[in-house]
Amino acid sequence: MRKFFAFLFIFLLIAAVAGYLLYPTISDQIAQANDGAVMKAYREKTAQMSSEQIEAMLADADAYNKTLETIQASDPFSAELPRTSRDYQNRLNVHSGAIGELVIPAIGVYLPIYHNSAETPATAKLVHLETSSFPSDQEGTSIILAGPGLMKAEGFLGEIGLTDARMLQDLDRLTAGDLILLNVLDRTMAYRIGEGLEEKDAILMLTPGGVRELNLLPGTEQQAEPEPEPEPETQDTPEWLKKLNRNSDPTQTAEATPEPEPEPELTPAQTAETEQLTLLTPWRDQKLLVVRAARIPIVLARNELNATDRATYPEGWKNVLLLGSPVLLLGFLVMFIIERIKRRSYMLPDEGRRSARREKKEKAKLDNLTTETVRVKEHEDKDSENAEHDDRNGAAADEPSGHGGGKPA
Repeated sequence: MRKFFAFLFIFLLIAAVAGYLLYPTISDQIAQANDGAVMKAYREKTAQMSSEQIEAMLADADAYNKTLETIQASDPFSAELPRTSRDYQNRLNVHSGAIGELVIPAIGVYLPIYHNSAETPATAKLVHLETSSFPSDQEGTSIILAGPGLMKAEGFLGEIGLTDARMLQDLDRLTAGDLILLNVLDRTMAYRIGEGLEEKDAILMLTPGGVRELNLLPGTEQQAEPEPEPEPETQDTPEWLKKLNRNSDPTQTAEATPEPEPEPELTPAQTAETEQLTLLTPWRDQKLLVVRAARIPIVLARNELNATDRATYPEGWKNVLLLGSPVLLLGFLVMFIIERIKRRSYMLPDEGRRSARREKKEKAKLDNLTTETVRVKEHEDKDSENAEHDDRNGAAADEPSGHGGGKPA
């Protein structure tokens, strides 16, 4: 019984340690599976919509953007639960309050974007702040998204430091030039971190007050105002020269004023720079991590992603062999373990541990019987020797003595 309790204690201890180490990974995988199910349903509903319905939803979101007077970021993590209007929540609501999907290829982030509300606050989901523009695929938008880095487990598990899902934890690994994608309805909008900004302004660690002071109006920081050109120095023309010019050219009665040159049209890249995307997530020391990006044409983003994918492919048979050998070894190890388990599971009654234990017990019994037989035989031999000795002594006592005369008269 003592061995049983010792084994039970060791088993429970190992199970607790393994659960503590594996819980974050398992819960994160479950959260990713739930997010994937939400986006799958989102895409299915989008595929069922007509082009007119999609254009109407985008136009509705653009109408909301035009009602915004200012774009201002705030701290949605320490404030109370937000109270947003039903009109806001109904715009771009395709499935379960999801607006679209955020994709960051550099750190493997694929998260649905929800409306900011009491049911989906920024402390639990990746949300769109209602004080910013909707991703409506229009010019002049400034989108702000906010979400937690790590989701803590509820109750006692959260108190001991366990987490449920990893969301925007790896934003600090991003660098200027990385891409961010927004999938909204049937559109994909691409943004590049630090586009039009200095590298030090692309990823910031700010207090909530510093976040509120950020100027997030589209195009105000990417396009600097040109400095006025200095006027050329003109010398006073003598009066006699003016009269001479008028006499020589009677049709010219006044100085000709040059016509204003037409303003050059902005290229798609310059137009996209006026559209911004800002990501917010809580960080250490009660600060907020801010990532700022500007929109770029989807063609450039596609070319960059294709180049990155090609760079990750193995370029020769040596790389294939180097990458494939560990996989093959792992496969052989798994097959060996499976065969061992199958051999143990499908043993005949005379095979395995039970048969070995049975043989051991039978051998022990046989050894005990042999020992007992030897002891009994030794005891019988000893008894027989004692009996023979007693018989000899009795026979010696019955013989007549040779001294003291003959028989009495």
